[in-house]
Amino acid sequence: MVLGLTLVVSALVTSAGVAIAQQQRSPLLRLTEDPAHDVRPAWSPDGRQVAFQSHRTGSYQIWVMDAEGIGAHRVSQSNSDDRHPAWSPDGRLIAFDSGDRDVREIWIVDADGRNRRPVTALGALASFPSWSADGRRLAFYLFRDGVMDLWSVSLDGPGPRALTSGLADQRRGDCTFACHTAAWSPDGTRLAYSGGDHRTVWSLPVDGGAAAQLTFGDEHAHFPWYLPDGRLAYVVEHITSNEAWTDVWALDLGGLRSPELLFQKIRIQGPYELSPDGERLLFHSPRGGNFDIYLADLGAPGGYEALQRVQPLASADAGAAPARTPGAAAGGTAELSGLPLLLAAGALLAAGAVLLAGLLAVALVRSSRRRGQQS
Repeated sequence: MVLGLTLVVSALVTSAGVAIAQQQRSPLLRLTEDPAHDVRPAWSPDGRQVAFQSHRTGSYQIWVMDAEGIGAHRVSQSNSDDRHPAWSPDGRLIAFDSGDRDVREIWIVDADGRNRRPVTALGALASFPSWSADGRRLAFYLFRDGVMDLWSVSLDGPGPRALTSGLADQRRGDCTFACHTAAWSPDGTRLAYSGGDHRTVWSLPVDGGAAAQLTFGDEHAHFPWYLPDGRLAYVVEHITSNEAWTDVWALDLGGLRSPELLFQKIRIQGPYELSPDGERLLFHSPRGGNFDIYLADLGAPGGYEALQRVQPLASADAGAAPARTPGAAAGGTAELSGLPLLLAAGALLAAGAVLLAGLLAVALVRSSRRRGQQS
């Protein structure tokens, strides 16, 4: 009986400790802090690591660190300029583009930095690779002769082929820099991408067919990516005479429902990298005076609100924050001060002690009566 009472009190104490620990979680962490530019973070499929590009050693190279911001190490070892890392679905490979201002190609390397090898040899500016869900194909953008198009290549089949014709053309005044990767649908049949005007999001059948326009607003819509539940998310930029912000919308391509607003009044431009579990958001920003990688914990008190304002940042040395409680809506957690949590913890401890003392007294009385009956 005493063991059971101890477990009850331990549970109460643990609950209080969890409440205090949750209060101590920082909603916004700076994962890198280096004089070099650390940009373009990408989650590993298991959410435990982050790949990014940095010019710490001269030209940009691909680096990998733990999701807590520790253990950063260089993965691409070359004298070339390596950018835009993308993890394969099984986490074993990292794709990136490499070259110079005139020619860039798509490469892959083992996640441990070994076995670097080229995927394309097109003699133009290939950039921003992205993996199909089965890990057998890569989509990328190719800029040549003033025109940028979306291409794909199979790692174990036919060579590269163009998927669009004249997606972005300098002669039309289009933006011919891709800015972000194209997004594969979970079933690998379609690609979502930004239009050449960078105001619209489109979806294209990979194996042939007409592209479909998905957004029709007056604001800039771009940076599409697929959420874990299969919906397509995209960023909409808003710019007025005295402020700028972004909203994130989600579109169910399999239904007729209107887009759903996921995040509103975010004070970073994007693109964003949502963790595989949908709980944490990676982005790069110069808010600390230099471009670094940041992590927003959407489950920590004030996690969602931290994206809506600039506030003091916690060091990544505090470690990665645990995932939020399942079912909690993003941004729905209330910010609490430390004092109420400490008082609540003290109340729980006091209540546990009173309960334990009372139950122990009852147990002693019953034991004494049993001994009297047996003598």
